[in-house]
Amino acid sequence: MADAADDAPPPPPKKSGGFMGTLINGLGIFALTLVAVVVGGFINAKLHPLPDLQLDKDGKIKAIVPVAAASHGEEGGTGKAAVYYAIDPPLVVNFEDGSAVRFLQITMEIMAHDQKAIESVQKNIPLIRNQSAAAHEQP
Repeated sequence: MADAADDAPPPPPKKSGGFMGTLINGLGIFALTLVAVVVGGFINAKLHPLPDLQLDKDGKIKAIVPVAAASHGEEGGTGKAAVYYAIDPPLVVNFEDGSAVRFLQITMEIMAHDQKAIESVQKNIPLIRNQSAAAHEQP
């Protein structure tokens, strides 16, 4: 004959940890994530250092190419000094935003290690300006 205890459902499993256990696990995951972000930031800063910046006489900020990098051909360069060309006046594109007409103004500066590349940009400025406006008109 079967015992009445055999017919009773088994007791539910005990909860492990409860609220305090969940809180401690959450804080542990937060601390590990914070450490990973901080360490990742330091590694990124070592692998990709920010360039030195300088304010020129026109009030524009320019990046300064380190002499060591330019002389040793690092960063994929050819060992030549950087040459800059500012596209002036800025590029302006008009667009509609609902019922309002708005515009976007972009100031650009081109950097190359070869003067021929800068001369090519200067020669093609009308095409660059036209293509920037035409690219916006396409759906």
